[in-house]
Amino acid sequence: MFMVKLTQKRQSVTRLITPVALALALAACSAPSTTPTARDVISQPATENSTFYLLQAETSQGEKQNDWYLLAIKALINEQQFNQADVLLQRLSERQLNTEQRIEWTLARARFYAQTGQLADANQVLALSPDWQLNDNQYVRFYQQKAKIARQQDQTLDAVKNQYQLANYANADDAQQAWNTLWQDLQLLSQSEIKQLQSSDDDILIGWVDLLDIARRYTGDVAEMQNQLDAYLASHPAHPANQYLPDNLADIQALTITQPTRVGVMLPLTDKFSEQGDAIRDGFVEAMLDADSEQRPEVRFYDTNALDVKTLTQRITHDGVDFVVGPLQKHKVAAVSNAIAGQVPLLALNEPTDDNYQQGVCYFTLSPEQEAAQAADRLYQQGYQFPLVLYPDSAFGQRMRDAFSARWQSLTDTDVERAPLGDRDKMQARIRDIFGLDASQRRIAQMKQLTDLPLQSQARSRRDIDAVYMVAGAAELTLLKPFIEVAINPDVQPPKLYASSRSNNRADGMGQLAELQGIEFSDIPLLISPQSAAYQRYQQRHPSPSNNTTRLHALGMDAYGLLKGLPQMQAQPGYQFSGQTGQLSLAEHCVIHRQLDWARFGKTDIEPVNHQTRQDGQ
Repeated sequence: MFMVKLTQKRQSVTRLITPVALALALAACSAPSTTPTARDVISQPATENSTFYLLQAETSQGEKQNDWYLLAIKALINEQQFNQADVLLQRLSERQLNTEQRIEWTLARARFYAQTGQLADANQVLALSPDWQLNDNQYVRFYQQKAKIARQQDQTLDAVKNQYQLANYANADDAQQAWNTLWQDLQLLSQSEIKQLQSSDDDILIGWVDLLDIARRYTGDVAEMQNQLDAYLASHPAHPANQYLPDNLADIQALTITQPTRVGVMLPLTDKFSEQGDAIRDGFVEAMLDADSEQRPEVRFYDTNALDVKTLTQRITHDGVDFVVGPLQKHKVAAVSNAIAGQVPLLALNEPTDDNYQQGVCYFTLSPEQEAAQAADRLYQQGYQFPLVLYPDSAFGQRMRDAFSARWQSLTDTDVERAPLGDRDKMQARIRDIFGLDASQRRIAQMKQLTDLPLQSQARSRRDIDAVYMVAGAAELTLLKPFIEVAINPDVQPPKLYASSRSNNRADGMGQLAELQGIEFSDIPLLISPQSAAYQRYQQRHPSPSNNTTRLHALGMDAYGLLKGLPQMQAQPGYQFSGQTGQLSLAEHCVIHRQLDWARFGKTDIEPVNHQTRQDGQ
C-alpha cells in the first residue's frame, strides 16, 4: 500500500513538470547551456524555481538525481508548496544518501517542519550525527533553525546560545547582522538567565553579557555609556564587538555630546514671582548637590526682576556662560530669546507667546495643555467614548478645556461635551442641568399638566456620559463628586471620574481623602510616589511643602538634570529622561514633553495606578 501511494505521488510530480518541459527544451535550443552541477550548489540556497530543479532531476540518475531533488525541496519550501515538498522528502528518506546529502535532507526536513508549525518535530530532526562534517554554511543554517525555533517557543536562553554559535560560523558579509541578532536576543533575557550565561567558560559570550550590563546600567547617561564602551573594547581587543559592535551601540559611540561647563540660571528672585523663582532655584541647587561632584558645572544665578535684558545679556557674555536656564516669565522668554538666541543655548522655563519658537532655544514648563491632552489620551485608551469636561470659567480653565478637546477630536474625530463649573453656590444646580435632571423633571411636570393624571415616574439623568474630567481643586471635588453621584440614576452605570493635578493640592501632601476616594488624577512622579528616595530626601529638607511648591521644586530638579539629558535627547532621537516632573522627551520646536503619572485617591493616601484598560479596571 505504501509503495502504491509513493508511485501515485511520483506520477503527480511528473504531471507537475510535463507542461513546462517543452518550453525549457525550446529555450535550451536558443541559448548555450549554463546549468550548474548540483554538487556545486547543494549546500547553497535554491536560486531557481522548483520546476527547474524537478526537470533536472527527471533527466538525471543516482546521486546526481538526489542532489537535484534536494534543491527542488528547498525551492518548494520557498514557494510554500509544502505538500510537494513532503512528497520528495518522504521519497528521499528511503534512498541511499551520501553524508552530504543526508545533512541537507536533515536541514530541509527540519525547515519543512518549522514552517508548517511542527516545532517539536523540527527540533527532534535537528540532531547531528557525530561523524558528520558540516561546512560553515551548513552550520549557519543548522543554528539558524535552532535559534528560530527557540524564539518561537519563547526559550530565549536557547535562542541566545544557538544564535551565538551561528554568529561564530557566519561569513564576513553576514557577520554584522548575526551579531546584531544575538544582541537583540540578549536584551530579552531575564536576570536569572543572564546569571546562567555569566557562569559560562566562554570568554567571548561572557563579554557580550558584560556589554549588555554596560548598556543597561548607563541607559540614562549616554555620555558615561560611551566612556564605558570605549574602556571595555580597549581592554578586550580580541572580542568580536570591536569589529561587529551592535548597531545601536555603534550609533551611541558615534554621538557627539557636549556638556555645559558654566551655566547661567535666570529667575525672578525678588518682588513678583520670587516665591516661584526661589522654589525652582532650590530644586536646581539640591539636584546639583545630589549629583556627582566631578560632573558639576559652575552655576551663576541672575535675578530677572533686578536686571533688564540688555544687562542680563552683557553679564552672561562677561561671565563666559555656555548654557542658560530660564527665564520663567512668558514675556521675558521672548525678550531673552531674541537677545541671545544663536549665541548661547537656552532652556526656557516657559513657552513663548504666540508660539514664536526660535532656533537654539528649548522650552521646559509645567504645561497645563500637555496635562489635559494626556488626560484625553488616557480616557481614550481606557475605552470611554462620551467624556464630559468640567472646567473653571477662567483663562486657565479654557486652556485646559481646549487642549483636551483638541486631542479628543484628533483621536476620535468627534467633539467632546464641555461645561464651565460656575460659582460654588450654584454648582449643584449646574450639575443637575448638565446631566439633564431638571429638564427631565420639567417634562414630567408638563405631562402631568397636560394629562391631569398622577403619573408614576421619576426624573432620569443622561445616559451617554461615561467619564468626567474635572479641572478642579480638592475643595471643588468634594462638592462635585456627590453632586454627580446624586444626579445619576441608580440603574445607570455611573461615569468614571478623573481630575487634573489641581485636585492634588493639599497643603501638606496628605489630608482627608475619603470624600475623593476613587477619583483618578494625573500629577508629577515626585508627588505620585511619596515612598521614593527622591521624595524622602525632599521631605527631609522641606518638612511641610505645598504641592504647588513641590511641583516648582521638581521643575528646578529636572532643569538641572536636563543639562546632561537635553544634549542626549538632541543627539539620540527617541531618548527619554526619567525626571521628577514626568518622563521627559523632545517634541517639536525643542519643547520638552512631560509624560505624567496617574494615581487614585484612596481612603488615607494616594495610590499609583498603571495604564489598565477600562475592562481591566471593572
